[in-house]
Amino acid sequence: MEDSSTAKVTLVKKIQQRSSYPAYVKQVCLLDLGTISMTTTTDTTVTSTTMSTSTSSTSTSSTTSTSSTTTTTTSSSTTTTTTSSSTTTTTTSTSTTTTTTSSSSTTTTTSSSTTTTTTSSSTTTTTTSSSTTTTTTSSSTTTTTTSSSSTTTTTSSSTTTTTTSSSSTTTTTSSSTTTTTTSSSSTTTTTSSSATTDTTSTTSASTTTVSTSTTSTTTGTTSTTSATTTTASTSTTSTTTTTSTTATPILTIATSTGPWYGYERVTISCLATWTNVTIQIITKKAGGATYHDSYNTFPGGTVNPSHSSDTTQIIYTWNIVSGQNVNCWSASYSATAEFDLGATLKTTSDDTYAVTITTIAGVTSTYTGNF
Repeated sequence: MEDSSTAKVTLVKKIQQRSSYPAYVKQVCLLDLGTISMTTTTDTTVTSTTMSTSTSSTSTSSTTSTSSTTTTTTSSSTTTTTTSSSTTTTTTSTSTTTTTTSSSSTTTTTSSSTTTTTTSSSTTTTTTSSSTTTTTTSSSTTTTTTSSSSTTTTTSSSTTTTTTSSSSTTTTTSSSTTTTTTSSSSTTTTTSSSATTDTTSTTSASTTTVSTSTTSTTTGTTSTTSATTTTASTSTTSTTTTTSTTATPILTIATSTGPWYGYERVTISCLATWTNVTIQIITKKAGGATYHDSYNTFPGGTVNPSHSSDTTQIIYTWNIVSGQNVNCWSASYSATAEFDLGATLKTTSDDTYAVTITTIAGVTSTYTGNF
């Protein structure tokens, strides 16, 4: 079928070839077909002819509509494809149903598995029961062991009692041995003697005893390198401790100075009973130092502390109380001078100490220095 443009050209040619058509009729026809552009005079005859031509044009339009219908058919074919896709979806649904059936089979298997588990649980229960029996047996064994342990404990307790009794005897024997040893030491060692109640007499007697004992034991020797430590403030006879006085007491010093507070301390090791103690610490007032306090670690009532000051220094003093001795109940004793300060740090290198110690054997040691 020819398209509209081809039909139009064919019609134009036919109109032009018609010699019987007047010239103005040809022009009108061509103008209507759009092949020429011009103004013409239209009359009734032309109008009639034009209507006929329009009818022919309408027929051509019908042909075009038929072509459009063909296009619509193609669209219908597409719709058919969509329907096929829908069928595929239905198939998928069927597949899902099959899967569900398979799941049902799995459920059955699970149920079977549950039965097996129950059987296993039953076996476990049996085992547990067996275990309970074993535990009971073990408990019985434990009871027997406990009973045996009780017997053992009783025996042990009995042994302990015996041991304690033996220990008491041993202690007594040990005490007796100590006494014997002390007595033997008095004979063999040149540095021991028995204590006496009178302290003053003891000091004199001890000196005599030491000299006599030394002379009788060591031929031609008059060394007094040891002395008897007398137990003071007691009226009962006791075993005396012999301490060598040849070793020099060890003195150490310590200081601490900071804003607002400071101290200076001397510490002396105790190797023999002291019959005299004198300690003096002189603190310069540099840095705004003022007296705060003092303290010591000597046995109560044996040392008397005091202090004094002037415009340049503070003097701290500790002296033994008349008639008192300082026994070595502690390995060392100390005396501390405390002072208040301002915000400025204090230098201690100008501060001094002086310590004098006399032992019961009459050995005097003196220490002096700067902090």
